Amino acid sequence: MKIHGVSLDELIDLVQKVMAQLKASCDVQGDSGYITVLDAVTGAVLFTCMANNCPAETAGRHYDSSREQAIRLFSNPGQVTSFESRDPASDEWGGAIRAGSLIISFAGLDDELVNEAVVCGVACRTHWVFRGRDFARIFEISRNPYLSSLMVVSQ
Repeated sequence: MKIHGVSLDELIDLVQKVMAQLKASCDVQGDSGYITVLDAVTGAVLFTCMANNCPAETAGRHYDSSREQAIRLFSNPGQVTSFESRDPASDEWGGAIRAGSLIISFAGLDDELVNEAVVCGVACRTHWVFRGRDFARIFEISRNPYLSSLMVVSQ
């Protein structure tokens, strides 16, 4: 299966590379989680997949969170990042972005902004979004400090 020219294996490889580069350039803990890709037009979840081996005690929570973030962003069509509708009291966090006709979500790292940075890096490397205008809008909303590191690692 390919989504906009990118296979599932290629996507997981990109997630792993972006996580490793963020970990090397920032004080990021963890190296696993779940990525969800959702069709931003229909709301259909195209897939949810584990990147690296998620510890058993957190795997279910990260799987659910990755899907919840993507579905919540779909339910808010005027929003570009799930950070806009985050609600910590309801355990709803940032970590999903709109990427053209897709919504990409990641959950599993120690900070919702790191999760958001992972999907920004993946979206940039797949050319589903482009740096500049797209990242500027996400940064304006979430003030994500990891995006500046991402500008370097996503080239």
